[in-house]
Amino acid sequence: MFDLYKSLKTYVPCDNEEKKNLELLNKFLNISDNCFSRSNLAGHVTADALIMDKNGNVLLNHHKSLDIWTFFGGHSDGEKDSLNVAKREVKEEAGITEADDFGGKILDIDVHSIPENISKKEPEHIHYNIRFLFVVNNHDFIISDESKEIKWVSFEEAMKLLENTNRFRSLNKAYNVYLRKYSQEEIFDVLNENGEFTGEIATRDMCHKKGLWHRAVYAFILDDNNNILLQKRSPNKKLWPNLWDAPIGGHVDSGEFGRQAIIREAKEELGIEISDDDIKYLVGSTSINEKGDIINKHFNECYLITKSFDISKVKLQEDEVSEIKFFAKDEILKRISNNYEGLTTKIGVWNFLQKILEIYL
Repeated sequence: MFDLYKSLKTYVPCDNEEKKNLELLNKFLNISDNCFSRSNLAGHVTADALIMDKNGNVLLNHHKSLDIWTFFGGHSDGEKDSLNVAKREVKEEAGITEADDFGGKILDIDVHSIPENISKKEPEHIHYNIRFLFVVNNHDFIISDESKEIKWVSFEEAMKLLENTNRFRSLNKAYNVYLRKYSQEEIFDVLNENGEFTGEIATRDMCHKKGLWHRAVYAFILDDNNNILLQKRSPNKKLWPNLWDAPIGGHVDSGEFGRQAIIREAKEELGIEISDDDIKYLVGSTSINEKGDIINKHFNECYLITKSFDISKVKLQEDEVSEIKFFAKDEILKRISNNYEGLTTKIGVWNFLQKILEIYL
């Protein structure tokens, strides 16, 4: 059985607005009687569910009496198990009985005012709403008498139809949960322009289409003669195909540290095993690269790999790398000065390399 009081003790609001909502809810629960009954005319606890499918689409309800697009839910009618209330309302309003409810974890706390309803003799009052996320396996639903319309929409269309900032927040949080559990794409932490975590995540495609700041790592390798290893990018790459690049590099996945990403990328791209002891952090920077409809905004971390290895035994990830080769320092500097001849135009990467050369050669 879902225990609202216990769940609220460990619930962490995502922003100042939701923090205020949590404070208002706790105060209401502590000082009011019959908190779960609509007979409490000052306000009462309600529950609803944001419903998604495993492709990230959202089921929205055009509420008949409120005349707005919203989620599925309603009054507790005296029941203290808010998760069960949400399930009951979803069944009544959409005919849905099976869904992944993520163990009854609260998605969002939404405190809002309900206008006076003269026909029901209800004054204006407050709904202290507990929101859950339900993910379903199919698109089947029914339409009840409480709805004008119900329809499946994309995440982007849902953002346009919803008119409440609390619902925007819920939708963003739901999409983050969905991405972590169901998305097959790479997922990155979204940063602000100062490099601070926003608490949001996005797929690789979303980051590049919307120009969202995210993290990337690069690493260079020097041999015993101080030659520099480079990789030639696969001809199938969208950006900079068939051009020479840092030997190891890529995005930092959500929840991952930069050093972990370097170790992973070394294994994936070159098939080499390195440990944290083989990595030396050098410098960080930002970079913005635009090509076509791709806007790549990176907070970069650059490393030097100090471990020696035999490149003849390297196993390349063919869809990422077509060739690797050691270059003399002078040849690379010449290419850089000659408008990055044969190199990617990742200016930040080559600035990293030049700093490495200044320090070590």
